[in-house]
Amino acid sequence: MSEEVRRRFSRIASKYDFMNHFLSMGVDRKWRAAAAGEAMLDKKRYRVLDVATGTGDLALAIDHLAKDKGKDVEIVATDFTPAMLKFANEKVGKQELKNIRIEVDDVMHMKQPAASFDVVTAGFLLRSLDDLDGFIREVRRVLKKGGKVILLDMATPETPHQKRFFRQYSYFMRFVALFSDREAYNWLVDSINRFDKKGLLKKMRNQGFRKVITRPLSSGIGFIVTAEK
Repeated sequence: MSEEVRRRFSRIASKYDFMNHFLSMGVDRKWRAAAAGEAMLDKKRYRVLDVATGTGDLALAIDHLAKDKGKDVEIVATDFTPAMLKFANEKVGKQELKNIRIEVDDVMHMKQPAASFDVVTAGFLLRSLDDLDGFIREVRRVLKKGGKVILLDMATPETPHQKRFFRQYSYFMRFVALFSDREAYNWLVDSINRFDKKGLLKKMRNQGFRKVITRPLSSGIGFIVTAEK
């Protein structure tokens, strides 16, 4: 991951959660809940690696749902921006969660051993990557055979109606950026427009992932991709 990305997210760390909820009108919580649902395996005990965890909301959603379902899930939540992890640590500490471990790590060069996780998740990471192929290789390396990857992110909607809605909504996001962090939130809009979702699926299949499935979320902007090693 680049230093530019680290600086961008360090700048907005203190307002990251508020802006996510505000700009999405709370829909981001539903998207994370959907991703957490995909992370529920048939087995009772397993390990999850949540990369680019940011302030930890996806890791917490997985933990809460797993406990509701009576599962014993160990979660390692990593990010390469310490400013973001400060808030993740505060959330985990406040809830006294012993099964979530927070670590500084770079998704392009993970410290995690090979074949050590049953599930790898990532929320809103893909658009920040300079080397998508390298990230996919790292995910495949740390997953156990038969393990599952769950990628939550955003891209330009596909239907004409959804595209019109997103185009109008983009103006609102750029306007809000004027009062927050103009560079960061203009980047948000631009990165959504640039992201190649079909290219992601092709790259995953080319690197040996099976059952590569994409699931659209509300408004067609959000999506979840799941696949198995």
